[in-house]
Amino acid sequence: MAANKISLRELVPIMADYRAAFPDWQLARGDILVRFGVLIAQVIWFDRLRTGDYRPTCGVYVLVAPSKEGGTSVLSQVLNIKIREITRQAHAQSLSGAVSALKSEILPSLGKPLDERVVAELLRERAKGRPANAYALACLLAALGRADDAIRWIGEYHSALAGLCLPSQPVDVERDAFLKKVEEWLKFPGRDARFAEVVEQQKSRLLRS
Repeated sequence: MAANKISLRELVPIMADYRAAFPDWQLARGDILVRFGVLIAQVIWFDRLRTGDYRPTCGVYVLVAPSKEGGTSVLSQVLNIKIREITRQAHAQSLSGAVSALKSEILPSLGKPLDERVVAELLRERAKGRPANAYALACLLAALGRADDAIRWIGEYHSALAGLCLPSQPVDVERDAFLKKVEEWLKFPGRDARFAEVVEQQKSRLLRS
């Protein structure tokens, strides 16, 4: 008989074990762990698979690149194949190995303070041809004060989007409208305050979504 997905109730003690391993992170939405930098957030969530296993997954939300989720999700990563998926029965004996793998395999490192410059470099390496990554990178570079690089990556975003050869979607319209704002903000003083407002809005959205 096929296994059932782990219920949210069954996930609670699993989450508690991971939260104990990452005490500086906070619980959000009941099923993700999150820590915040100035312009970004890093998250660990737990995919509940149809097999009855769960899969620890990490990612970054670029809070200065707004979305309905609360920042644009990038750099999604899972663990190595040996410990990628964990059964509820094997959770206790697999926890230590999973935590070690999270700390050693994931980028940016979970064991170091969040550094927007590191995330920008990771995105630069992986963004070409991916509209969401290029959008997030353009916004992040703009918030970091790197105006010329931001403008270049706004161009990369439009090129990546055109390369998909797909009809325009609502998210494309929203991103395009925000990038137009970013281009205006870069021309005048006060952009830090503008981006700070965006961060607070997106942080609240991420925590309650």
